[in-house]
Parts: sequence; structure tokens; C-alpha cells
Amino acid sequence: MDPIDIKILTLKQKIDQVYYKQTLPRWMTIAWDGFRIVDNNTHSVIFMLPDDPCTEDYQDYALKVENPTINLETIKQKLQYRYYTSLQEFVNEMMTLFDNWVAYKGENSKMYT
Repeated sequence: MDPIDIKILTLKQKIDQVYYKQTLPRWMTIAWDGFRIVDNNTHSVIFMLPDDPCTEDYQDYALKVENPTINLETIKQKLQYRYYTSLQEFVNEMMTLFDNWVAYKGENSKMYT
């Protein structure tokens, strides 16, 4: 690593220390709990990984769902970086993911039932 990279990394670590010492709002704790439940019960890679439009699975998925850019990894990153400003924003994205699941897997899937 060159000195500039080390300096940037050091600054980021200082910012992270200050930022993450703040307590989580109650709604974010609820969001994390909800995320973990879905994450632990999802066995399809297409819902976990960031989108790769080059794969055949993704192309099939993108044809069947309304918003293919929503996935568990993206939602997890948004939770980690505190992107959401309310529980409703988180719920909306989880509902979009669920709607995608139903559109892709059908109403007979385990997640739907």
C-alpha cells in the first residue's frame, strides 16, 4: 500500500469509530432482526448475491421480476452503512424482495407459504 492509501484507510477507521459508537435506533434493531430471519431462511443464491447481469440465472430472474436490483446483500449493506432513515424504507425494500421472490418462484415456494 502506498502512503496515500494508508492515510485514507486511517481516516476512514477514525470516522467509523466515531460513527459506529452511536447506539442503534430501536427501529434499526427490529430491521436487523427481520433481515436475519429472511436471510437464514433463504436458500436461493439469486436473492443473496449482488446482481450479475452476465449470468443466465440473472437474465431469467430479471425477465420475471419488476425490480431485479433488490437483493439481500444490498439490503444488508444498506443496514450496515445506515442508509435507511426509517423502518418503512427497510420494509418497502424487503416487500419488493418478497414480491420478486413470488414472481420468480411462484406462490408454492417455501418463502411464500
